[in-house]
Amino acid sequence: MKKLIVLVVMVISIALVGSAMAVPKGKSSSYDTKMGAVVFSGDTHAAAALKCNSCHPGIFPMKPGVIFPAPHKNDASCGACHNGDKAFSAKKDCKMCHKK
Repeated sequence: MKKLIVLVVMVISIALVGSAMAVPKGKSSSYDTKMGAVVFSGDTHAAAALKCNSCHPGIFPMKPGVIFPAPHKNDASCGACHNGDKAFSAKKDCKMCHKK
């Protein structure tokens, strides 16, 4: 019985850590960069009909405590969608993400 309780507590703890890392609809997350803060908006991405699994874990792995790097490549990180075709270009439209 003790082992079952420990197992249940561990599963719940892991689930809560994962949800604390996510940025769902109604929430946003800010990352400071040299070019100004980048705000990731769950609302903006939900309005584009995206779900968490659109990017996780394929483009962005979900690792506790890791803030994703966003190299400005057309096939990696934010540039997988923000390439000028699917969404605005991360390489050309800097001010869309970077706010001073």
